Amino acid sequence: MAGEAGSLSDIALRSKAFWGYGRDFMSACRPELRISEDDIAHDDVWVVQTPEGGLGGFAHCVCADGVFEVLALFIAPEHIGKGYGTDLWQIVERRARALGCAGIGLDSDPYAVGFYRRMGMVEHGEAPSGSVPGRWLPRMVKRLS
Repeated sequence: MAGEAGSLSDIALRSKAFWGYGRDFMSACRPELRISEDDIAHDDVWVVQTPEGGLGGFAHCVCADGVFEVLALFIAPEHIGKGYGTDLWQIVERRARALGCAGIGLDSDPYAVGFYRRMGMVEHGEAPSGSVPGRWLPRMVKRLS
């Protein structure tokens, strides 16, 4: 997966833009949506490939204080609705359990709340956006037993 940081960052930006966010909003989000080679080398990062061998999407997570934090989970817009998000979520949940994490947490884009609810997450307050001052995101959690 080394050398794919640019491709993963591109998927994150295109996936976020899919929801109709404007140019200024997307510019503000660009630094937060960037995946680095260091992220790939040191964190849990997975990709899902299309049958043709292209990148369908990715997840970026870290385990901190017993919580498996999903920092990013994005599907390339042309592949939304094909099951790649569910495939990635299953990987995330298996990894969290393997690490002995008590739960999974994430700050969700409002447009993704429905997906995360289907994955068993529940809303647990709000968290400030890392990109847009004054914007609050749904904080979601899933307890693992």
